[in-house]
Amino acid sequence: MVMNSIILPVRVKHWHMSTYISIEPVHPTSGRVY
Repeated sequence: MVMNSIILPVRVKHWHMSTYISIEPVHPTSGRVY
């Protein structure tokens, strides 16, 4: 889970910074969805 939390912001940040701020707080595990 900790690994996902780090990979999510790094992956989303690469796409859209605003998305990372909007999705991160919702559920950091969302990284697997992308």
